[in-house]
Amino acid sequence: MIPPDTAESQSEYELKLFMFDKDKREIVDMILAFTNKNKFFKTTAKEIKKTEYANLNLADLELNEQSIIIIEAIPKNMIVKPFLRLKIDSFNCSFCNSIIKENRINCINCTQNIYCSEICKSSDKAHHEYHQKLSNLFKKKLTLREISDINISTFLQPNSKGGLTGLKNIDGASSFINSALQCLSHCEDLTKYFLSRSFFEDLNENKQGIEGKVALAYYELLKELWVGNNNVISPWDIRNIFLAFMKQV
Repeated sequence: MIPPDTAESQSEYELKLFMFDKDKREIVDMILAFTNKNKFFKTTAKEIKKTEYANLNLADLELNEQSIIIIEAIPKNMIVKPFLRLKIDSFNCSFCNSIIKENRINCINCTQNIYCSEICKSSDKAHHEYHQKLSNLFKKKLTLREISDINISTFLQPNSKGGLTGLKNIDGASSFINSALQCLSHCEDLTKYFLSRSFFEDLNENKQGIEGKVALAYYELLKELWVGNNNVISPWDIRNIFLAFMKQV
């Protein structure tokens, strides 16, 4: 049974359903398009509106043999959507570097490290100490001078890109936005202000404004640029929030 509106309202997640009717040989291209949120996905996969599937079984949607249903579950309490990633090739364990062929075990604190077993996860003392160090830092209210004195490497892991992550151009205007974001990203004191979470104290949650969503999206972007290990990312979240903000002014 597909969850009706009433069931979804009690859930912690907002659900979106998409139907893909093309040849299964195109499934990889379609998943990549969904991950990158590009036009190919919008033209090939149809979003099924809630009014169409509430209180229905899958059989009631009249699917054919080639139909593929994608369910996107987004936590309702998440201010900005996470950066979606897809790797077609294999993953390597962050501790022993062996290829993970089956189930991956994620770090409970971040999405950066994955492990092939609970043994490797518990043995990665350096990564545990990294989170412990940050946890102690986050508990303290820092002054601007203290933030300035922190070495930015405090927030990085051995495999972090340290600000050397590229931003993919999404549309004609995004090249200018990406250039500005990269320049801001390399203002180290400002970046440390965000990575230390000190900006939470100064969030403007005025209901007449955008409730701090721009700052929160920028924080998520900085984590990807500095703490993450991707060579390039698509900054969809902050772009969409900018557009939403511009429509209000």
